[in-house]
Amino acid sequence: MQMEIKLTGVAILISSKSNFKSKIVKRDQTGHYIMIKASIQQKDITILNIYAPSIRTPRYIKQTLLGVKGDINPIR
Repeated sequence: MQMEIKLTGVAILISSKSNFKSKIVKRDQTGHYIMIKASIQQKDITILNIYAPSIRTPRYIKQTLLGVKGDINPIR
C-alpha cells in the first residue's frame, strides 16, 4: 500500500522593479513557518508565514511568535 503525499506551498510575488533584497530566511525543521527579513525600496520588512495545525491553533501561533520574537524585533 502506497501512502499519498500532499505537498503545499506559498508564493510571494514581488515585482522586479521593487528593489527587493533578501537578508535572512529562517524556517523550522518541520516546515510549519518561514520568516523572510528583507528590504524593499530601502525599508526593512519582515514576512512571516505560519502553517498551523487545526487543533490548538491559537496556542501554536503564540508559541511560534514567541520563538521568532527576537528575530522579528531584535534588541538594538
